[in-house]
Amino acid sequence: MIKVRGWGMYTKMSGGSYATAQNLGKRSRNGVTLGLHRVGDLLVAEFKKQVMAKRKHGRVYKLNRLVTHRASAKYETPANRTGHYRDMIGFYVSSGNLVFGNNARYAGFLEDGTRYMYPRYGLKNTLEKVPEQKVADTIMKAVMVSIR
Repeated sequence: MIKVRGWGMYTKMSGGSYATAQNLGKRSRNGVTLGLHRVGDLLVAEFKKQVMAKRKHGRVYKLNRLVTHRASAKYETPANRTGHYRDMIGFYVSSGNLVFGNNARYAGFLEDGTRYMYPRYGLKNTLEKVPEQKVADTIMKAVMVSIR
């Protein structure tokens, strides 16, 4: 289950899967943790790929006489201008939970929008782009390697 809270997104296991995860052996838990780290790396790579994509559809700004910048349109992943938003993406794994988010000061304004600006979904677009099956396969592969 993926929840959205402000500018961060995190996964949380609950119900039967949580109880099952609590009863796993040490090597299996380590495999799940390793798998979550690999999924976090996958999400960060996809986020950076989307930020750096050249096909944005927003307004064109002149930064100076020679340089122009094409911004992102509403609901697109934000366009890269300074690299700060791209560099502040990250994740951590704690107690079987993967927390994926952006620590840029203005990340919440981009993700949620303001009354003057439509949202630019960076985290949401990344989570939609990575298939759930790939996430499950990545975790399962890490678990299988760890229990051998």
